[in-house]
Amino acid sequence: DQLMRFTAGEVLSAARARQADGGLEFHDLLVLARQVLRRKPEVRRALHERYQHILLDEFQDTDPIQIEVASLIAAAPADTQPDRWEEHPVPSGRLFFVGDPKQSIYRFRRADIKLFLAARTAYADAAGAVTLGTNFRTVGPIIDWVNGVFGEAMPEEVHDAQPHYEPLEAWRDVGKGHDHRPVVLGGEHPDPKVKAGELRQCEAGDVAGIIGEIVANPEQWPVFDERTKEWRPATLSD
Repeated sequence: DQLMRFTAGEVLSAARARQADGGLEFHDLLVLARQVLRRKPEVRRALHERYQHILLDEFQDTDPIQIEVASLIAAAPADTQPDRWEEHPVPSGRLFFVGDPKQSIYRFRRADIKLFLAARTAYADAAGAVTLGTNFRTVGPIIDWVNGVFGEAMPEEVHDAQPHYEPLEAWRDVGKGHDHRPVVLGGEHPDPKVKAGELRQCEAGDVAGIIGEIVANPEQWPVFDERTKEWRPATLSD
């Protein structure tokens, strides 16, 4: 508790110093934008009329201030708005989100999975969120392996912590006569207390070994050429 109060005081002190010097950083811009939208209904109305549709891409990286700014603009104009962004009266078709909860890694700046799941609950219509279940990069055998491993590891959603695994379907066909079974490099180290530096060296050796095998047997490691739309033997540049 003392550490939190000390940190908050230092953050406010730094913000006041920047303000006195006439300087702003990214977070200052977010805070000031939110303040203007909260306090000035005429600004909300003007922006609401100007921006008919708002799409937040990479939504898993969005923090609470950013989503509040977006919802204040998208909400139906009114002299006052609720304090909680989840309660803003946003008309259907005004606010859209695109993101992958499995990539939510920016917790250090307040972007976390809780926000993603809360927005999904608040704004998804009766049909629910639209899921992209097709993988356009990887062939079926690899996708089947991924679905099996992660479907078993993450079968259920953990409230405010972890979304369940969404199975994928492969779009790309397997080339005739090609073997696309997954290859696991290295495996578990025999020493459970191995140091990170030694483990990195082992991993680098595994990667170098598989590259050497590909170079020596390119026909056994085909790649799909996006330019020709055909399968061809691997090359060192791949």
